[in-house]
Amino acid sequence: MIREGSAARNLNALAPLINEFNSPQCMLCTDDRNPWEIAHEGHIDALIRRLIEQHNVPLHVAYRVASWSTARHFGLNHLGLLAPGKQADIVLLSDARKVTVQQVLVKGEPIDAQTLQAEESARLAQSAPPYGNTIARQPVSASDFALQFTPGKRYRVIDVIHNELITHSHSSVYSENGFDRDDVSFIAVLERYGQRLAPACGLLGGFGLNEGALAATVSHDSHNIVVIGRSAEEMALAVNQVIQDGGGLCVVRNGQVQSHLPLPIAGLMSTDTAQSLAEQIDALKAAARECGPLPDEPFIQMAFLSLPVIPALKLTSQGLFDGEKFAFTTLEVTE
Repeated sequence: MIREGSAARNLNALAPLINEFNSPQCMLCTDDRNPWEIAHEGHIDALIRRLIEQHNVPLHVAYRVASWSTARHFGLNHLGLLAPGKQADIVLLSDARKVTVQQVLVKGEPIDAQTLQAEESARLAQSAPPYGNTIARQPVSASDFALQFTPGKRYRVIDVIHNELITHSHSSVYSENGFDRDDVSFIAVLERYGQRLAPACGLLGGFGLNEGALAATVSHDSHNIVVIGRSAEEMALAVNQVIQDGGGLCVVRNGQVQSHLPLPIAGLMSTDTAQSLAEQIDALKAAARECGPLPDEPFIQMAFLSLPVIPALKLTSQGLFDGEKFAFTTLEVTE
């Protein structure tokens, strides 16, 4: 399974392994690919295009791993082939090399993308009110993120690898002048389901945040509030904005909210159309870029920083978790 998402990007590394003989066992997929990227680059069609243009994969092999191979692997025998008795899910192309989609049919019926988006958005809007605000968290203050450090002591740092879901577990020594590396930010995870846990706080390196704060309620798999910042004051401002929004994403810089995207359905979904979401994400990313050389998809990269089952060091609502020892650990290094 060759994954190419917005944060986890493995296509370039794995594409050279695809050939005529093993292609029935290979398949394409995305993972956390955001609406902006889908709108501007595409979904599986973008991966096919890259296989053909950048990796010289033959057309029939590229399309095989995007259709029949996947259906075959998962036992979806009614899909994957144009043949009698199969479901007529068909994509008509005007250019097979560029993967230019001319028409899409589902069960033999033509699909109009704009109409479908509008209908789905209307249904979401109607279903949203019963959910209500699922962010069961009171507003926070800067003191909630206050950490005390002792000069000469060493502290664990979650080190981000851009465009990867794994992290490194490193450490940094604190002195009266600060940490012995200048890329250390603060990170906190706040439980948002009404258990009233104090924020779990830690240190983050390599993310590229030079100023400001980012907060989000899209945070796999528990989807608590995660916030990264250079100051406790701006972290509190970002968190309070997503609480007020009923969930979402937020960028704070210069002591002000620069951009925010409400996600009122469980703090994960919007009732807007995909096109509208793409435009809002564009504005959000532009505001985030002003905070420093962040990952290509900072909010999706953030979403995995509290997922403890992926090594090496993550932060959950209950504290730092060592994914290699599969146990909670302390911020201060005492070993």
